[in-house]
Amino acid sequence: MRSGHIDTILDSGASLHTVCSEGELRNVYTLDSPMEIKGVGGIITLSRAGQFGVFGPAVLNESVNFNIVSLAVIEAKYRVTYVQNQHYVIHVSGICDIYFRKSGPSGFYKLDRVATSQHVHGALVRVAGVLCNPPLAQLYWVSIADWDVNR
Repeated sequence: MRSGHIDTILDSGASLHTVCSEGELRNVYTLDSPMEIKGVGGIITLSRAGQFGVFGPAVLNESVNFNIVSLAVIEAKYRVTYVQNQHYVIHVSGICDIYFRKSGPSGFYKLDRVATSQHVHGALVRVAGVLCNPPLAQLYWVSIADWDVNR
């Protein structure tokens, strides 16, 4: 299992979510039959999957150093807004807004922060495999580095 910071990238070309560490998943299981996925690096066979927080089901791909969130899968599940060349926001109704900000010369949109709303106070919100304890009684920006991890 990897330790330290793991970037999560929003990918408009991905057809499913992938994570690079089993620790990012809950309810991990072995697929009935291995899955082959084709990416920039070629074809890889994957055999484990689980729940990737509010993003939903994901497969485990330990051959990369980052997580991938499929924009297509997210758009089918949640409302998404986009500010050109700045950020995408995934609106998880009644729970939080998840921001993916454009990053440097790579142009990738990386998971940046989560905004939670007051009516989820006291609940635990799982985003990208991390349990977030929403703050008190107001809209509040939760830095990824400041998340309360309860695993």
